[in-house]
Amino acid sequence: MELKDSIKKLASQCVKCGVCAPHCPTYVKTQQEGESARGRIALMEALANEQLSSTPTLLAHLDSCLYCRSCEAVCPSEVSYAELLNATHRLIAPVHPLPKFVDFIFRSPQRLRFIASLLWCYQHLFKTSSIPKKRRGIARYLHYLPPITLKRWRTHYPVPHTASKGRPAVKLFLGCMTPLTQAPVIQAAIQLLHACDYAVTIPAKQTCCGAFHLHRGADYFARFAKDNIRYFSNNLPILFLTPGCGMILKDYPRSLPYFSSLTSKQNQLSFAQQVTDIFSFLAQHHSKLHFRTCTLKVALHTPCSVKNVLKTEEALHSLLRQIPDLNIIPLEGSTRCCGAAGLNMLTQPKMADSLAEDLIEKIEKIQPDVVLTSNIGCQLHLEAQLRLKGITVPLQHPLQLLAKQLNTK
Repeated sequence: MELKDSIKKLASQCVKCGVCAPHCPTYVKTQQEGESARGRIALMEALANEQLSSTPTLLAHLDSCLYCRSCEAVCPSEVSYAELLNATHRLIAPVHPLPKFVDFIFRSPQRLRFIASLLWCYQHLFKTSSIPKKRRGIARYLHYLPPITLKRWRTHYPVPHTASKGRPAVKLFLGCMTPLTQAPVIQAAIQLLHACDYAVTIPAKQTCCGAFHLHRGADYFARFAKDNIRYFSNNLPILFLTPGCGMILKDYPRSLPYFSSLTSKQNQLSFAQQVTDIFSFLAQHHSKLHFRTCTLKVALHTPCSVKNVLKTEEALHSLLRQIPDLNIIPLEGSTRCCGAAGLNMLTQPKMADSLAEDLIEKIEKIQPDVVLTSNIGCQLHLEAQLRLKGITVPLQHPLQLLAKQLNTK
């Protein structure tokens, strides 16, 4: 089926009922039809029917979508909105390509590490506090920089010597940013998996999940997918630490048909079936995990990818409830996207800041000891917003708290 025909078929599933409208963050903020899922579907359908062309206004409406997929979660017709938007970006990629600097940086892990080393030097020469608190330009990018680590990860982590030799194993998908900015999260994951008596392997040649390239229809997405499928191909569970990445990995079978085929459908499906949220995996082995008492008050943020697509929030909640005396306060107001949305927090700063305001207000009201969020983009965005507001509350990946409270005696 040709790309335009696929877009028409997917768009025809939408009955224009508008149930999704109050759940779409950009529509709620702007009250513009073109900023709603329904409006964007109409634009994509008209584009495929050649009733509209790729004008700057049309492209702006498509680019402003956060990929939060709240619309999919409530759609009575079960429209595959993300697949439709990806297919449309594939169609318009020749006239609206991925920014060259993003393509250049993320194509190569070595290149990304080199750039990270330059940023590491910068961070050790200049304090973040000395950066002007502006919301635009280069200062905005610098405020989003977390502390960079240059530590390289080994490819295999054996369980403690007391474990049996016939122990099972899992593989960790790290993504491109976690090793550079969240090294403690990886160590925490390994510690918890060891406690469950699992050996942990980290494939050295794994690549980016391909989200940025997929969302702009860039050819190299297929190469990312091919490499990841190849290096994780031995039927072991593939555990992801960042749900934004996990959502992309599990969607490979739906996304790859719109690109030049570099892997078989069978391999794509087999890979996707192995991909598992680490909290769901740990929850299945909760009887081996014992935690020390913790009296902290934690605000728990649920990323859109978890809430609307993966639907694994209960697994994390059940693990946190195992920690005695932990005061868990869900950020219930976080029913809409925090505004991070991949690169949108940098390319759509006004909307990103506006969407974060509600969450920041709730965090101020709760006054937690720590804020927990499992998605790296959400953490970077919320950390930057809190810094801009002068609010000093730490943000952590839930794995860090679980590992810290783990009772290994």
